[in-house]
Amino acid sequence: GSRLTISQAEDGTDAPDVQFKKARGTHASPTKVSASDALGRLNAFAHDGTNYVQAGNFGFLASDDAGNGTFEVKTRVADTLGTRISVDANGHTDLAGGLTWSPRTTVTPQTNGELTVEATNDTTLTFKYKGSDGTVRTGTITLS
Repeated sequence: GSRLTISQAEDGTDAPDVQFKKARGTHASPTKVSASDALGRLNAFAHDGTNYVQAGNFGFLASDDAGNGTFEVKTRVADTLGTRISVDANGHTDLAGGLTWSPRTTVTPQTNGELTVEATNDTTLTFKYKGSDGTVRTGTITLS
């Protein structure tokens, strides 16, 4: 097997960094990026018996020419590479396949402004929101 290890030992709070730098133009005379330019990606390939095919990737795209970006996770299904998760420069998250998760049976928001959902039992979901005043308020939905 192969492995890439980047190690750092120090008393600071920083960690090892991998940097991707993208510009248009040339190294001697870089110019600004354009919206939708790939800024950096990590790619995974799998051999299908004949060729290596791209199984997926994750990385950043330019949202505009000012350095704002979108983070994407792409996977390959039926010979098509598609975006499955996208987080734009405003923090909006798109889950292309919907959202499936297993909420815990008991969970309480810890921080003001935090919203949690708990699967209280087989027929009830409880939403809990901790307001700016520190009070946790709840609401329930009954499932049939």
